Amino acid sequence: MKRLFLDTIHNITVSATEECAVTVGVFDGMHQGHLRVLHLLQKVADRLDLGRTMVTFADHPDAILGKHSPEMILSLEHRLRLMERNGVDLAVIIPFNDEIRNTSARDFVLDFLMQVLKSRAIILGHDSKFGKGCEGNLAFLNQHKQEWNIEVHATPEVSVGGKAISSTRIREAIRSGDLRLAEEMLGREVSILGKVVHGDGRGRQLGFPTANVDSQSEIIPPPAVYEVTVLLKGIRKRAVLSIGTRPTFHGNRERRPTIEVHIPGFSGNIYGEYMEIFIVRKIRDQKQFDSVEALLGNIRKDIASLGLPAQRNNSN
Repeated sequence: MKRLFLDTIHNITVSATEECAVTVGVFDGMHQGHLRVLHLLQKVADRLDLGRTMVTFADHPDAILGKHSPEMILSLEHRLRLMERNGVDLAVIIPFNDEIRNTSARDFVLDFLMQVLKSRAIILGHDSKFGKGCEGNLAFLNQHKQEWNIEVHATPEVSVGGKAISSTRIREAIRSGDLRLAEEMLGREVSILGKVVHGDGRGRQLGFPTANVDSQSEIIPPPAVYEVTVLLKGIRKRAVLSIGTRPTFHGNRERRPTIEVHIPGFSGNIYGEYMEIFIVRKIRDQKQFDSVEALLGNIRKDIASLGLPAQRNNSN
């Protein structure tokens, strides 16, 4: 998938070389509703022999619109990777700034989507809005589609448990630890993406080295130990994830939760690499142990619960 980062949508001298079908949105969470939009995008693009283009925002629009800006479920990098897995050919990333905020829906469609990106079909979610004052929506596009000679398509609302799927519901489910509900709304595994960074080396000193992952402020589940699989350099491996404040060493002093992954039997330098962590199930809650030996005993049990040998190794 190609990525195109733009600082502006006006006065762009270079335009796309391939006609496309396009969708527009934040797509935070990449949940079932979003996946249906991408499936329809692919279907329409294939029928019309067009490229598949997605326009998304680097930041959440609410930060500019004066509303409370929610914590993002996914980082931009994570969203882009999921877009690629779902068949997007070109991702166009634009800032949501005052310029975008004050661009009319008509100018956004005619000058940017159609002239610059060469869009010939627009696919939206049922409640998508764009343009100044949120004037751009499905009704607006249907009103002008014949005049502009462009196809317009939309997906219906998607519900789980009798309620519409939303990024807000998914945030609440992940934060509360209801990972099964979150997974049902996402239509995929709950996952965390981040770079492997240097930690304090305590895992290595204990003989169970961990990869410390910077989640780039993504939503994470409550502190606990989880069974996971990790995607690293294109290879999936089974692992144990610890999210927490390491109370055995830091007591009850409040600290930002750390994300540490132990991959049994793995060795190698992976600092600076992206790791995606897919949560399978919760093993146990975070616990403060009376001694380091008691902690080590539970680490062995955690690893054994995966059916893997709790052998010591020499990874990060």
